[in-house]
Amino acid sequence: MSVRYRLHPSVAFLVLISIFVPNSGSQIRHRNLNDYKQGPSLDLKDEHLDAEKTEQQIAPARQFLWELWKSRTKGFFRRTSYSKEGAPGWCTFFVEPDLAGKWQIVLECKASTCPFVSKRQCRDYLRTVARETYDSVERIKAGYSVYSPSPPKILDNENRSPLEYLLIIRSSASGHTGQL
Repeated sequence: MSVRYRLHPSVAFLVLISIFVPNSGSQIRHRNLNDYKQGPSLDLKDEHLDAEKTEQQIAPARQFLWELWKSRTKGFFRRTSYSKEGAPGWCTFFVEPDLAGKWQIVLECKASTCPFVSKRQCRDYLRTVARETYDSVERIKAGYSVYSPSPPKILDNENRSPLEYLLIIRSSASGHTGQL
């Protein structure tokens, strides 16, 4: 399976959650980013044109996320993806404990283009930060996807290059699944 195919659902996911997930001030979590380890900033301009280059760019972020998850260390990285038309969308991945101390990955995304005609709707839409919380992370062998019938899993303690695996993240609350 090509990287181009694996990444396209993430862009669609960004658009869908930014349309359907409501934003309210009570959802915003204030973080002191000085307490977080900062990872790479990804700018995936060639995501739809050069799958191999994109995979090389994503690999350090994948390894960073995996190491944070395994070691229960607070951290984050940012990813900019582009639609085929060139409109950017921004997502930040946070690894952190929830208020009860359970570790999670919080994905916060924001779009740059608006699907509405109304200026008021667009103002609200473009200020919306869509969030999804994942509470499970596993590694599978590269070349498979979350949609494969039985993707081969890689043990947590097995050392692998981030080019040899994908991360599958799952939310027990929403049932959503993603991959990086």
